[in-house]
Amino acid sequence: MIVERYSLIGFLVSVIIIFLNFYLIKKRKITSSTFTIWLLIGVFISIISLIPSVYLLIFGIFGTQFLLSSITAAGFLFLISFIFYLNIMIDNLKDKVLKLTIVISASKIDFKKEKTHE
Repeated sequence: MIVERYSLIGFLVSVIIIFLNFYLIKKRKITSSTFTIWLLIGVFISIISLIPSVYLLIFGIFGTQFLLSSITAAGFLFLISFIFYLNIMIDNLKDKVLKLTIVISASKIDFKKEKTHE
């Protein structure tokens, strides 16, 4: 059955995501917020993969007949929302870099003024 094959592949992908996530947090390569996001994604994928009745819910939400169409629609919506989240994070980081640049410039100007007064 096709659903079982998708379930097995989805479960393996979720296990890989979860183990990779724990490995990266142990090596301190990712932050706790990134860890939390990817852990939730891995758990969500495993729940969808292990409980076949969730597929019927997905069919009902997206109004499709085929599993692949529903997964594609859900994946597309997830990617759009994730891109939106990343865009917000990039804007916040850009603001922090701008503030840091202003602080560094001000400290250099103060340092030059102190040097000329000596």
